[in-house]
Amino acid sequence: KYYNYLFISLNDKRLVIRYFRLGLIGDKSRKEIVIPTRQFYRYEIQSAFGGWRKELVLFQQNNQGVSKYKPISIEALSQEEQTELETALTNIKK
Repeated sequence: KYYNYLFISLNDKRLVIRYFRLGLIGDKSRKEIVIPTRQFYRYEIQSAFGGWRKELVLFQQNNQGVSKYKPISIEALSQEEQTELETALTNIKK
């Protein structure tokens, strides 16, 4: 398993997710996704590696159609935090 440190901010104008991989080995670069709430299309929670890992996938509406972001591991979140995240993303007003 691998874990990401996640910082999530959501307001009326935009969704911001900053993350980086925790651990001794691997890519430690910080990554950021910023989606204006009016362009937020949907999200998915996917199981990876036979259900051993949960990942968040975000989709953004743009002029070319819909963009899909790379999956972000949400394993470091507790079940309660995952539920709060899903509730927040479900309630984004378009």
